[in-house]
Amino acid sequence: MKKIDIALATYNGSPFLSEQLDSILNQTHTDISVLCSDDGSKDDTVLKVKNSAKLDNRIHVCNTKRVGGTVLNFEKALEFTQSEYIMLSDQDDVWFPHKIDNMLNFIIEKENELGSESPILCFSDLTLVNESLNVIADSFYKANKFDPLNNTREEFLLWRSTVYGCSCIFNKACLKMALPFPENIPMHDHWLALIAAKHGAVFYYDQPTILYRQHANNVVGGAAFNKSHLYKLKKAKKLIAGIKRAHQGSLVMREVMGDRRGKIKFFFDCIWPYFHEKKLFSSIFTFFHFFGK
Repeated sequence: MKKIDIALATYNGSPFLSEQLDSILNQTHTDISVLCSDDGSKDDTVLKVKNSAKLDNRIHVCNTKRVGGTVLNFEKALEFTQSEYIMLSDQDDVWFPHKIDNMLNFIIEKENELGSESPILCFSDLTLVNESLNVIADSFYKANKFDPLNNTREEFLLWRSTVYGCSCIFNKACLKMALPFPENIPMHDHWLALIAAKHGAVFYYDQPTILYRQHANNVVGGAAFNKSHLYKLKKAKKLIAGIKRAHQGSLVMREVMGDRRGKIKFFFDCIWPYFHEKKLFSSIFTFFHFFGK
């Protein structure tokens, strides 16, 4: 049985953490290590993880000091991984029992085609649920009218991503190239997917492997599923600020990847082919692309 390291990033995640941990510990694939980095939680998150670790030696608390946000928190957890295959866990979801087995078999199949030295990342669909785990949508990608296969293309990932880390598995070759994370990347999962697309390959597993919980404190998630959420709650400023950060992160990734295309060429090569998907995001991003710093 292949060993899997699971990087768990936590921060004030007490309400749903026990369900998340239970779903991981009850996987059909049992040879795992859960490596938790906590970003200085003020609630009893760390206590819950430590109590779980006393009951199951597959759980390890690796960090409890403030590192400063989701990206750095996941980076810290990933620094403790040693296995050939790595997965990422949020603190508030529920994994389907066969998630690890299915994703592991999938990535091994792809490694057999490309070789284990090739950076590979695989991601799956997600089932959207509310706080009580009632299903909102069976498929995240269908509900949002996103094409998941866009995430297999470097041109798309240089400015956008709909890969969610909690659905991913990637190999050691991918992680080795991704660490340390460059400063100011948009998100950890976006960066990992771009590394794989640039230097190896990204593959989509066309089945949900996770109940992806939507609640008020989500860092990212299926908020785009309910477009009225942005308008009725008047979150235009927050939306624009987020897209501005995405643009700034894109500039960082393009620099690291050595992309030297001018603004017009980059627009027609990378933005325009996907402009129709999430038009509001694309329009605002394009404004920052041409007129932002």
